[in-house]
Amino acid sequence: MKANMGSSSSQASQQQRSTQSNKVPNQPSAQTEKEKIQSAYTILGLQPGASQSEVKQAYRTLVKKWHPDLFMNNPQQQKQAQEKMRLINEAYALLDV
Repeated sequence: MKANMGSSSSQASQQQRSTQSNKVPNQPSAQTEKEKIQSAYTILGLQPGASQSEVKQAYRTLVKKWHPDLFMNNPQQQKQAQEKMRLINEAYALLDV
């Protein structure tokens, strides 16, 4: 009997989540795809429309500059480098088609 009650509330919970998730696509995204691409070029220090070879070269240069292992003696800078690398990797993943 208790198992049935638990599954009923579970089903109700799933229906509620399903209803809420249906509302999300109607809201404008925080950042449009075009803005994300523009931001990715900016993070890599490139002009929009740069070639794939320019994207790759900029990525490699920034990785050599900001790799967290270069800052092993300074934990604060290492954390900053980790965040910078996260942004660089996301930008490269977006632009590397």
